[in-house]
Amino acid sequence: MSHFGLANRVGGSTGCNNFTGTYQDGGNQVTFSPFVVTAAACVSDAGRAQEEAILGALQEPTASESR
Repeated sequence: MSHFGLANRVGGSTGCNNFTGTYQDGGNQVTFSPFVVTAAACVSDAGRAQEEAILGALQEPTASESR
């Protein structure tokens, strides 16, 4: 789950760790800064895979649509 807040801040949980950073909305693309992530151990392979997938996806430029 992710939360977008004031001053272009974003944060959330991967299921194992919490993360925080900033984002920029470039009109049709959202980009994120490198995240600060807590360092708790994921006890399962599925948890580690989920965390890698979430953080990896958020580092890719993402198309956005204004509503």
